[in-house]
Amino acid sequence: MVIAALSGPLPAAYEPNVERTVEVFERMGFRVRRAPLLEAGRRHWWSAATPAEIAGELNGLLRDPEVRAIVASDGGQTALGYLDLIDVEAIRADPKPILGYSDISLLHLVLHGRTGLVGFHADMAVPGFGGHWQSAPAARQAELEKLYTRLLTGTEAIGALPASPSWECWRPGRAEGRLIGGVINRIVLAQATPFALPLEQFDGAVLFWEEMGGLASYVWS
Repeated sequence: MVIAALSGPLPAAYEPNVERTVEVFERMGFRVRRAPLLEAGRRHWWSAATPAEIAGELNGLLRDPEVRAIVASDGGQTALGYLDLIDVEAIRADPKPILGYSDISLLHLVLHGRTGLVGFHADMAVPGFGGHWQSAPAARQAELEKLYTRLLTGTEAIGALPASPSWECWRPGRAEGRLIGGVINRIVLAQATPFALPLEQFDGAVLFWEEMGGLASYVWS
């Protein structure tokens, strides 16, 4: 497993978060390494590196048979800049999970549309494994570790996800279908590019989205 900077930079203050993420996955039994671009303080404007550099590193990980999963360090504003540089044939030859949300959901949408790769809309190193996880009760951490282990190593459907007590149900009911979604503005952005998900893939799908700090009118639009 590799932790990689797929979008934004790693501020020096969050270096401990990456180190804690390594500990979390090693506790699950995984071998973990860091990609070279994941270097505290390294940046190119708002990005961890240039689009070509990030794509080059990602392609190397996609082609490396020893890498069985890629965990994004954080989100950001960068993924749109290298979508056309990703080695999609490497993904088709050896599909492997990419974990992340926020800007990384753009990768999930585009790579699913081009290769069928299932995106893992999941925790990242800085805000998740090395951040929020650390303040969760021990029982919750154990529950999530078990879930991620099954997700990354099992072959069976994982079933119901452990719910957070803060979830609210606005309209009760049941629905079934493939999950498609991500950050709401990235869904719209992806559909405005040549990498758009074919519209027929939305038929019968369950759309999920995330947003933080946006106005309700913005989400509605």
